[in-house]
Amino acid sequence: MKKNLKLSLLMLSVFAFTAPLASCKKNEDDRIAVTWWNNYVAPTSGTDEENRKNASYNEYYFAKDVIDQFEKDHPNIRVDMVYKGKYNEIANEIKDGISTGNIPSLASGYADNTAVYANQGVALDVSSFIDSPKFGFGKKGNSNATYYENDSADNYVEDTTTAKADFSSSFLEIEKGMYTGGKLYSMPYSKSSEALYLNKDMMDKVGEGKCGTTTAGKGNTNLTYKAPEAAATKTQYVLDANSDGTVSFLELIDVAKKAKADFPSIFNDSGKYDDDSHDGGGTDQEGYKYACPIVYDSAENLFITACEALGVPYLNANGTDAASQVLFNNADAKKVVTQLKAWYDEGLICTTNQLYYTNKSKGYHQYATQLLKNGKAIAIISSTAGARYVADEGFICEIQDNVSYLRSDFGLTGGKTTPVKKVISQGPSISFFKNKDERVERASFEFYKALTNSTNSYKLASKTSYFPIRVSSNNQIVEEYKEAIKKDNGTYAERQKANTGKMFNLNVKYNNEKVNYMTQAFTYSSASRTAVGNLMSSVLKEGVEVETAFNSAYNTVVK
Repeated sequence: MKKNLKLSLLMLSVFAFTAPLASCKKNEDDRIAVTWWNNYVAPTSGTDEENRKNASYNEYYFAKDVIDQFEKDHPNIRVDMVYKGKYNEIANEIKDGISTGNIPSLASGYADNTAVYANQGVALDVSSFIDSPKFGFGKKGNSNATYYENDSADNYVEDTTTAKADFSSSFLEIEKGMYTGGKLYSMPYSKSSEALYLNKDMMDKVGEGKCGTTTAGKGNTNLTYKAPEAAATKTQYVLDANSDGTVSFLELIDVAKKAKADFPSIFNDSGKYDDDSHDGGGTDQEGYKYACPIVYDSAENLFITACEALGVPYLNANGTDAASQVLFNNADAKKVVTQLKAWYDEGLICTTNQLYYTNKSKGYHQYATQLLKNGKAIAIISSTAGARYVADEGFICEIQDNVSYLRSDFGLTGGKTTPVKKVISQGPSISFFKNKDERVERASFEFYKALTNSTNSYKLASKTSYFPIRVSSNNQIVEEYKEAIKKDNGTYAERQKANTGKMFNLNVKYNNEKVNYMTQAFTYSSASRTAVGNLMSSVLKEGVEVETAFNSAYNTVVK
């Protein structure tokens, strides 16, 4: 009896220790089972041939083809891809499953949620895998590989498609810098950044032009774009007014002021319109904008990037408590938002949250890219992944790197006296999870290497316009699209290629200049991002006092 009691207690303690770890899936075919939770919707009807032509399933079929090839190359590993909804839905299901062990081997998502997994003790640090002589970059398991730590080195061969030297060091360093202690609980998957998109016709237009726009609000790609009518005094705009090689935020604002004067029928703040044409600019009855010279797509990114570039405290993951970790409620940050509010009140700049609704019941505002394409914005700052969405016949989009920030332009004293450029790195990563079967952990990294090798990184980037995480893949796309980039105009497809190629050139520039950044991921990072986005919206459009908005945002995060 006593022996059985001891055995029962031992079994209970083992279960308690292993429950939070990803459980081994029942695997009838004796292969190592790797489970990947992602947001790739699978078709439920239609033929395979028909569905492959549907852009909605691009990413699903990309992943399916990668898995099929991977399983042929690795007959001892099986990869199960499971659709779990949007990134937040994936994260919520993982958080719910931590106590029971119902979590995957891999998951697509963002670092803020991965930090939660790490705090719960289920995230796997893959730092040691990267340079492993058997399991790391540049290596590939053959059909005899077991993925045990003590497996023979003879079972692993060279694989140039996953060489570490070809992996973007910029993206890897950013990922490593997101977690305390330089841990790697996730790895880059497909990335994007932000860029300055310009309506070249509106920028370059000289004198009065008697022409209209495309079908208002529809973005009809079968119509030729024509710049809106301009004042007779309109001159060609110069962004880099001081010729220092960068466009400062204030220089962009100065162009917006000129646009207000030169396109009065477009950037008219006083008009109120109930119809769907929106041809006269103005706002709807609730004050949402039909047009604005400059639109910054993401309110959150505007706030965070301004803080990063201007040296204004935002978050500090290394603090010891909420007060030393959540830092955005400070005097300098309030000055920045106060200045942005002044420019907003002048009708010069807004974020997507202040644009008119396209579907109010779902909370969908008009896209900044659509306003630019319709001649209702002269410049937008938006995701680099949106390059293909500003393609229209006849429409030429000039693409530049993001603006720089100068402290004095925002009423700040001290600190750097020269403009600083920072661009936020975005896009999903792949999170890794501990497993009580050590083979699953290494097999998961083996699959990640294949998923992001030079061939597959190129394929995914070509389908999505997200930056590839391999240098050779990026260079391949730039080379393929260089002829399209040279053309001033072309067909819709050629415009898509040209814009995508420009963005991938920008990826090289950002990496060389080392201006990419991401804020650290920890307990308060996700809530802080949401809070500052809400803060911006409440100050800009709703007129909430800056002090009140900051206090409310801070209290929401820490309490």
